[in-house]
Amino acid sequence: MTKTNIKQAVILAGGRGERLRLMTDTIPKPMVPINGKPFLEYLIEMLQKNGISEVLILAGYLSEKIEEYFGDGSRFGINIKYSILPLFDEAGLENESGTRIKQASHLLNNVFLLMYCDNYWPLDLKKLSDFYFKQGKLASVAVYTN
Repeated sequence: MTKTNIKQAVILAGGRGERLRLMTDTIPKPMVPINGKPFLEYLIEMLQKNGISEVLILAGYLSEKIEEYFGDGSRFGINIKYSILPLFDEAGLENESGTRIKQASHLLNNVFLLMYCDNYWPLDLKKLSDFYFKQGKLASVAVYTN
């Protein structure tokens, strides 16, 4: 695959995974096994193959299980960092995606790829980044129809 100048991916992985209840009572949603390995591992591999050198995981629910499995990412050929925010704040409100991104703002590159932990698509980061830089806009959104 062709490399790009986007080097960081940010993965939102903080939710409870309510629709996968029973499985997610003991493991976080991105760690649900698919064909013998956590779903998140497929995302990490795809990102590494697309030239991403750093992944920032915005975790919450059972985050220690994600950190325990992936560590610093070296065994996957990628650098992994974490920003951990509990599932709920002091007032009992759920810490949502925007809150997680804001808390991690000091860890973000100027340009990064933002992803959800439970979506997979055949990423062509070169094509996506070429489109983004050509547009000259603050952000781009990719929609994949399956």
